[in-house]
Amino acid sequence: MKSLPPDYVLTMFERRFTREASVSLHRQVYDLVRQPIIDGELPAGTRLPPGRVLSQRLRLSRHTVSSAIEQLSGEGYLVGRVGSGTFVSHHFAAERVDTARPPSQSTAMELSARGRLLAAMQRSPFRWDDPTAPANNPPPFRVGLPAIDAFPTKEWSRALSHAWNSSATHLGYQGPRGHFPLRSAISDYLYASRGLRCDADQIVITAGSQNGLDLTFRLLVDPGDTVAVEDPGYIGARSAAIAAGARVVGVAVDGKGLVTEDLARQQVTPRVVFVTPTHQFPTGAPMAVDRRLELIEWARANRAWIIEDDYGSEFRYAGRPCDPLSVLDREGCVIYAGTFAKVMFPALRLGYLVLPAGLVDSFEAAHVSTDIHRPHLEQVALSAFMHDGRFARHLRRTGELHAERRQRLLESLSAQLGGLLVVEQAESGLHMLTRLVTGSNDFALSSAAAAKGLDPWPLSIHYQTTPQPGMLLGFGGSTPAVIEQAVQTLAGVLDSQAS
Repeated sequence: MKSLPPDYVLTMFERRFTREASVSLHRQVYDLVRQPIIDGELPAGTRLPPGRVLSQRLRLSRHTVSSAIEQLSGEGYLVGRVGSGTFVSHHFAAERVDTARPPSQSTAMELSARGRLLAAMQRSPFRWDDPTAPANNPPPFRVGLPAIDAFPTKEWSRALSHAWNSSATHLGYQGPRGHFPLRSAISDYLYASRGLRCDADQIVITAGSQNGLDLTFRLLVDPGDTVAVEDPGYIGARSAAIAAGARVVGVAVDGKGLVTEDLARQQVTPRVVFVTPTHQFPTGAPMAVDRRLELIEWARANRAWIIEDDYGSEFRYAGRPCDPLSVLDREGCVIYAGTFAKVMFPALRLGYLVLPAGLVDSFEAAHVSTDIHRPHLEQVALSAFMHDGRFARHLRRTGELHAERRQRLLESLSAQLGGLLVVEQAESGLHMLTRLVTGSNDFALSSAAAAKGLDPWPLSIHYQTTPQPGMLLGFGGSTPAVIEQAVQTLAGVLDSQAS
């Protein structure tokens, strides 16, 4: 079995590590490394991440990490090579053959290195909906959730029914670019709302933003190519790039968005850069115009691609948004990605890509090789929803609700948690970034909050290097009254964690 790249191993360890109060940290690190060796997930010859890097990512002392590694080396699981690092021992791999589990119980041995990494990355703090929970009653603070309690379900049901009646004779395979009336409606919407001029033929419908990222990275990068992502940044972009075999590097973010100077300092020029310029995820900072122009010029000079996720542009609470990168692009190097999950409801797995003309045929062919086309009925219903004005009315209504809910969250945090959290107000989006004054473990805090029925996200998971503690608090999916009560509950969790 081929050894795993260190970046894969580091991500696997980071995803799987959760602190347990009843077990010493030394033992937890020991088990974290030892178990995948025993299970065959870390094959012989795999190099471990440097202890300094591993301790930073796990937020542990270097002594704790190094003592666990030394014990594993002494027991024969690992071997150190001067000047090269620490590796999974070939001797141990040979000794363990007779103790391997039966093939019927082991799937890890059958996966590729990339597959093992992706399986490990599923162990994230994201919590799926409980199918037994009441409908439209999500846990407070869930990130990326709009006001689904205000969604016009009856109107949508009628739109679906009408779509079925009008499309009942079209039950065969549909075109891979997507339903043309929907692409036409998206083209009109982008021009009216974002100033982005594009032809309907430049638009490809996807099964949500993650599907679009997966397809884009697979088409634009070869295994081993470098992809740059924001640090901190969107985990989904990082995982999609890794799934395509890319080497992922983080680029710093500040109050003006992506620090473009960092790109020039990369040892290997990235082939693709992923950015969220309108509402940087997770900080909410908009990318300054000069940075946008610098990024496009950098891409032109280096023959690189830019994937622009226009996350958070639909709901804005102050000021005017900057034009998308795609509006400024004269080189045909920007791919614009959008989704309906944040403006309609997450279960509607429809998104879209706006492509430079030269890429359209390639993306169309790739769709034929993967999922052929996206659900047709929902596309027909959504196109009607957009053409007759119901989509625009829904956006106006939910925009007002989100502004009200955002304000209640700000007021409640100030009143109840002003000394424990620093709130970084963003002018758009559906969540609030808060930083922990005490530097507490945000993973432990998130887990404790989940036990109380809340769903904040730990900030540190979004960092590639030097994680910082904090929480992302979504406000779109809860009423003001629920938000106020949830902040009270969160205050109790913080108090209990501090004591």
